[in-house]
Amino acid sequence: MQNLQTKLALGLICSRVAEVTLPNMSDHWSWSLEGSSEFTVKSTRILIDDKILPKVEVPTRWIKVIPIKVNVHAWSVYLDKLPSRLNLSLKGIDIPSILCPHCNSAVESTSHIFFFLSLDSSTVEKIFALVGDRRYRS
Repeated sequence: MQNLQTKLALGLICSRVAEVTLPNMSDHWSWSLEGSSEFTVKSTRILIDDKILPKVEVPTRWIKVIPIKVNVHAWSVYLDKLPSRLNLSLKGIDIPSILCPHCNSAVESTSHIFFFLSLDSSTVEKIFALVGDRRYRS
């Protein structure tokens, strides 16, 4: 049965290839996403954004005065996509505990980490240093 299916598939492919007419000219590459037929990073990014990335209700707002890594991190916090213990557990990753290792009294979720967990002043200072703001001093 497998051999018969293979022969039928090969016959179908051969008949379709035989129908193709190639013009008598040099081969060249073209990019169909742009009217100019030239490849651009912009058209590739639009394709990825439209077809591959998940749709979100609120568009990404990049703030150009802070480092891109901070923008990406803030967006991950907003979408609740950080690898918190709760999120890892929800993805089926086996971890010993979903409790926050800092306070050991609440589930470690994105909101707990960023809005309810008390951070010591050295941690806050490091966060400000990361965004280039050295005015904060403990």
